[in-house]
Amino acid sequence: MTVALAAATLAGPALAECTLVRISEFPVRMQGTIALLPAKIRGEKVDFVIGTGANMTQIDRGIAERLSLPRDDKSGLRVYGAGREMKLERVTVPALELPGATAPGDLRMALAPAAQHTDGIAGVLGNDFWSKADVEFDLPHKRVAMYQSKSCDVAPTPWSAVPDHVDLRGGDAFQTMLQVEIDGVSLLALLDSAAPQTVMSWRTARRLGVAPSDPDLAVSGRWRGIDGKPIDIRSHGFRSFKIGEEEIQRPRIAIADLIAETRGDTGSHLSQDGGWDLLLGADWLNAHRVYVQSRERKLWFTYEGGPVFRPTSDANQDFPFQSGRVVYARGAE
Repeated sequence: MTVALAAATLAGPALAECTLVRISEFPVRMQGTIALLPAKIRGEKVDFVIGTGANMTQIDRGIAERLSLPRDDKSGLRVYGAGREMKLERVTVPALELPGATAPGDLRMALAPAAQHTDGIAGVLGNDFWSKADVEFDLPHKRVAMYQSKSCDVAPTPWSAVPDHVDLRGGDAFQTMLQVEIDGVSLLALLDSAAPQTVMSWRTARRLGVAPSDPDLAVSGRWRGIDGKPIDIRSHGFRSFKIGEEEIQRPRIAIADLIAETRGDTGSHLSQDGGWDLLLGADWLNAHRVYVQSRERKLWFTYEGGPVFRPTSDANQDFPFQSGRVVYARGAE
């Protein structure tokens, strides 16, 4: 990227050697719980969904055709999600202009299936982009920043509150996976900022003792699958949800058939065989300030207040805080 650099050195004896160099900072526009990053391609203004659950950046087929982006019909890519498997092609983007930065030319993006994105949304900016540096997700303040860190083994966050942290799991830098606990059961979560809400697969729900006939299940709306078809979302109450030292009592979490049974190469909502049990969605990110160290494989976070889980699929709907009570969290003291 061609950007101005701004250095920020953390204070304190324990962190004296930790230096963060801010590469770029982007303002984001919120659509419900989803963060949209403004961009330009060949002079046309578009928005990209910030998608930490996607291995590869995707662009809408209609926009790619309108901008006459060169296509690679022999990429061999396949995407798996929502119980479906689909072939993907690739296109080449000559330049992606972002606020205060221009990504290098000849970026390769997966061509998303038709009707995957709504008007004005060009696609999903995936972890092939975000994993190139440390990333601060500050959605409560509508901003995202990228950093280079040096000697930051302890709490390298660019804010003053002492953060909680968890180690990232797996060896794939393009997947941000971490361990959580629901009702005392250890589960693997994929951080997916393109998922409007935190949602578990039915396979995981059954592991936690939830059956489709459970009387506590409630209809929570619908998502669209990778083929544009609707997916029913239901929700169920649990005793507790824990991540790091943060514990939430009586959370209500969404459940859906989102998972294909075969491992895929790209796209949000990857295969269950990829190793994860639930998507930690944008609702969780909207209640936290988060710093992801891709190289050190750590995630640091503080609770910023407000609802943590939003079991309804209507991201624009306001509703009472029915998704649990935070009983302990860093940043909430």
